[in-house]
Amino acid sequence: MQLHTSNNKQAGLVFISPASFASTWSAGQGLWLRPVGIAPLNALRTVLDADSALPLAGGPYGFTHLDLVTGEKAAGYKAARVSIAEARQITKDEAAGQLAAITGPRQAFAGLPMDRVQVMGIVNVTPDSFSDGGRFFDTEDAIAHGRGMAADGATVLDVGGESTRPGAEPVSTEDELTRITPVISALAKDGHLVSADTRHSAVMGPASLRERVSSTMFPASLMKVQQR
Repeated sequence: MQLHTSNNKQAGLVFISPASFASTWSAGQGLWLRPVGIAPLNALRTVLDADSALPLAGGPYGFTHLDLVTGEKAAGYKAARVSIAEARQITKDEAAGQLAAITGPRQAFAGLPMDRVQVMGIVNVTPDSFSDGGRFFDTEDAIAHGRGMAADGATVLDVGGESTRPGAEPVSTEDELTRITPVISALAKDGHLVSADTRHSAVMGPASLRERVSSTMFPASLMKVQQR
């Protein structure tokens, strides 16, 4: 299976031949690996041996090739698309740690296994949501919406009480809690995994799984929450 790209520019990279990469790169230089040729692993294994198709993050998908990337911002970046065997031959032990990280299984997150797709359902308890236009601003409507998404397969329900669309007015912590707390409580009581979509550290407590947006706006207070 050949996926080599030679002397082409792609996504800010200059692709060169594997031979050119091998002759110009040396251990100690920057090196990044990017898996490509991704497909269901069981399908790949029907036509390739185990060393020619490796698992991606320990999951059901695998990859057959790697982009070897090196360089720096000032001088630019170069890459070569190579087979797994070629990658090992060119990089020796230099890429072993990265390759192990790419292929190894991920730890469960909030009790959810990471070897399969997990779907997050978004519940916007706002009058000015950019995605649903405020259809679920009413508490009971928001709860029903969350339950419906869970029934359809969502494994996490993400409840937000402040719109982050451009030009939206900021919402006070008190108003945000008033909007989301009853929704979170009802959905959590049902047994659903719930997260709070918020940028306010004082709002993060009510949810059993914490997710935040624009956290860099309040780094000091968020750091205190993380340390508790």
